[in-house]
Amino acid sequence: MNRSIERVSAPVQPGHTAGVSREAATRVLIGNAFAFNLGFYMVLPYLFSYMQADLAMQAASIGLVLGIRVLSQQGLFLMGGWLGDLWGYRPTIIWGCALRAAGFLMLGHSLNLYGLLLGAAFTGLAGALFTPSSQAYLSLLHPDETRRRQVFVWHHWMSQAGMLLGPLVGLWAGTHGFRTTALVAGGLFGIFMLVQWRLLPVETTLSGSAKQADVPPDPQAGAWRGLLRHRTFWLFSLWSGGYSILFQQLYLAVPAHLQAQQTGTAPVTHIFTLTAVFSIALQWPASRYLAPLLGTARAMGMGLMLMGSAYGSLLVLEPGRLAMVSMVFALLFSAGSVLVYPLINSEVARYAPSVSRARYYGLLAGVGGLISLIGNMLVGAVLDRSPHGPEAGLWWVLCACGVGSGVLLWRHVHRQSVGLLATKAV
Repeated sequence: MNRSIERVSAPVQPGHTAGVSREAATRVLIGNAFAFNLGFYMVLPYLFSYMQADLAMQAASIGLVLGIRVLSQQGLFLMGGWLGDLWGYRPTIIWGCALRAAGFLMLGHSLNLYGLLLGAAFTGLAGALFTPSSQAYLSLLHPDETRRRQVFVWHHWMSQAGMLLGPLVGLWAGTHGFRTTALVAGGLFGIFMLVQWRLLPVETTLSGSAKQADVPPDPQAGAWRGLLRHRTFWLFSLWSGGYSILFQQLYLAVPAHLQAQQTGTAPVTHIFTLTAVFSIALQWPASRYLAPLLGTARAMGMGLMLMGSAYGSLLVLEPGRLAMVSMVFALLFSAGSVLVYPLINSEVARYAPSVSRARYYGLLAGVGGLISLIGNMLVGAVLDRSPHGPEAGLWWVLCACGVGSGVLLWRHVHRQSVGLLATKAV
């Protein structure tokens, strides 16, 4: 019998123990969201300057290393999800921690391009392993839709906190050199690996939620055929890709706009910090009050529209008033992000059979990565032709991307919800 089917079909152990184990697994997985981002953002923001200043590498080589890191993660999410379904979520997460520890150590202590490329590949592959399995594990633990949304809200909140604190810890560790930062981050992921091994329960005893009412059965005999032919989920992933495009421009188009004002890198750091702070502050009010008021479909659509309007604000705000520009942009962008992102992750469970759920999360992330790669290439080409900073047309396009993808995602989720209610009524 297929190992993944054996794993999800095992009955829940009755009594108090199963409930305690389920809550223990939830706490570990939510804690991972903070810990993994803390370690990741300790290193990545400073990798470019390390390779440029300390190793005197050319821009093409630096771009290759950074590109391999992105490609090995975004391009392998589907494979990572498949391995999670095959091996089990717990061992896949543990292997991901081990690979990221090794990758960071190699990045910090390799003096040649080949060692850096291998370290970048390990670092990216690690994310491709533990991200889909962590998300699938969380969704499997909580079949109740309301509880599942709350859990993913916590997950997103903790990841934002890690994203905020990671660069600060990396800056502190970096006073002793980048190698020290990489060593500390690698050591942290080694500790995270031991924490998973010691505290994260095996999902075999927690899988009673596998046969849930809101998850449709696999439409095909094979899990792969079911995934590849699942047209509604492909459309959901495609429309959700608007989030990936808009999020990635926080690291490409926005820095180009701010640096065109010839004010150094301080405004870039400022807007990143503001975005993280607003996300942390707004997550709970948005998820507890606004999202239930709007409903799932409308909240997801409005979230993308708000993110698009953040780029639209750059059309009307005076460029010289950087403090005001940063504040308005960060507020709109964060408000949209905290609305849509946890709901996207929670909604996957509506489409994904339990035996192949990690693959669905992997496909969602992979489609988002491909869309963001295409978007970055197009935006990069536009920026290359605009030596004095992004033209207004770019902000119009990004604003339209947010509004358009928001409308399409709202219509798609709304139709699926109406169809599901009709099916249950019958």
